[in-house]
Amino acid sequence: MSWGRAELLPLRVEIDEAEGRVTIFTLGTPAGEVGILAEVSENGTTLILDGVHIEGPGANAVGIACLRTLAEVVMEELGYDAIDIQGAPRTTGANPGQHHRPRLRLIRRRGSVVPGPGQGQGGDGDP
Repeated sequence: MSWGRAELLPLRVEIDEAEGRVTIFTLGTPAGEVGILAEVSENGTTLILDGVHIEGPGANAVGIACLRTLAEVVMEELGYDAIDIQGAPRTTGANPGQHHRPRLRLIRRRGSVVPGPGQGQGGDGDP
């Protein structure tokens, strides 16, 4: 499954709960709602999401390409140039307790992903 930007507009963001910097929000997508829990902050034009947990409409219903498109639309609509993402240890699914790779930085140019701090070139698996 793949979506285009037009299918995500207008961007539907609902803040479900917030306490301090920890926020639970829902993004509307063609596949259904994607729930995200994260400690949210910003540094200039970079949105920072730490300890990220993502809940989607079902197993493999939303792939990485769709999440990247969603991130691009969020950046464009909310005025950010980049999103830094650090996942939390898995709580469900395959290998609970497993830590995700180092921080991932998504930048606003379509299709571009650059490595985050402490991560080598090809942060998305590409050389």
